[in-house]
Amino acid sequence: MPRPPARNSDGEGSALRGVDLGLSLVVSVLLVGGAGYALDRWQDWTPWGMLAGGALGFAAWLRMVWVAMRKM
Repeated sequence: MPRPPARNSDGEGSALRGVDLGLSLVVSVLLVGGAGYALDRWQDWTPWGMLAGGALGFAAWLRMVWVAMRKM
């Protein structure tokens, strides 16, 4: 199956894709890391919940990057 053409010839589509991936890194790490921090406060596991949550958020972001690169 042929690839769809890029949005613009000036590379705007790839720039927007990069911004999207950057924002998804921040959101995924903060969201899952924040959930881990909440577990730390609730269960008194400091710092293991936040570390595990941050690692899981980063792993989820890596998977998003992998999927995005495979679509290119």
